[in-house]
Amino acid sequence: MKLLLIFVVVISFTVFSCDGRDKRYKTNREILQEQNLLKSFSKSITYIPEAYIKISNDTILSNGYRVKIESYTDMEHSYLRTYVKNNIQHIHYYRQIKSIIKISKQNKDILTMPVTKDNLITKNWSLSKTLENKIIKGIWLDEYNSNKQNKVIIDILFYEPETKNTVYCSLSFDKEGQLFINDKLKKIS
Repeated sequence: MKLLLIFVVVISFTVFSCDGRDKRYKTNREILQEQNLLKSFSKSITYIPEAYIKISNDTILSNGYRVKIESYTDMEHSYLRTYVKNNIQHIHYYRQIKSIIKISKQNKDILTMPVTKDNLITKNWSLSKTLENKIIKGIWLDEYNSNKQNKVIIDILFYEPETKNTVYCSLSFDKEGQLFINDKLKKIS
C-alpha cells in the first residue's frame, strides 16, 4: 500500500510538472521548427475556382443562327502563380476554362468547335505572344454585331492573374462556319 502511494505521488508529480512552461515564450514558428512541422504549415494552396463550374448558353438570333456556348472548368490544367509573403509560400492554381461552340442555322449544323487558349493560338500563331500567361476569363455571344453583320461573333476575355491585365479578342464565323480571328486585340485596364 505504501509502495502504491509513492508510485501515485511520483506519477502525479510527473504529470503536473509537464505544464508547457518551457514553450510559453517561444513563437509558433520555433515550436514548429522543433517538431519538424514548419514546412507543412508554411504553404497556402488555393485553387481558383475551387470547384467545377459549368455554364451553358443557348441563343437564337433574329438572323436565323442558333448559337450554343458551353463553358466549363478544366480541372486538369491550370496556370500556376507562386509568391512568398510573411514567410508563407502562397501557391495559386488558376484553372483554365474550356468552351464548346455549336452553331446552326435553320436546323442545319454549321460548326462545332472547342475553344481554348491553345486552340486559338494553333489557328493564329500571332496570338501566342499576346496570350502568354493569360487564361480565359469569359466567353460570350455579341448579339448586336452578329445580327448587324449577319455572322456569328463570339467575344473572349483573357486575364493575366499576376498583373490583372485583360485582353479582349473577337471571333467571327460566316455562314459556312469559317473562323476569322480579330488580330487587333484590345487591352483593357
